[in-house]
Amino acid sequence: MEKQTCNRCFHQEHIPTHQYVKFDDQVYYLCQECWEGFRRWFHWGQSETRDRQLELF
Repeated sequence: MEKQTCNRCFHQEHIPTHQYVKFDDQVYYLCQECWEGFRRWFHWGQSETRDRQLELF
């Protein structure tokens, strides 16, 4: 399997097909680290760590 490039940090690794976010018509594939950051931001975006999570994106 060929490595793909993360559309956020440009790290190259094997990216599973479910690790993406879609905004409007644009799809962004994310490496494991960026994917975890997005998930934390998505699930905890309204918590007190919201400002820190927004720094990730």
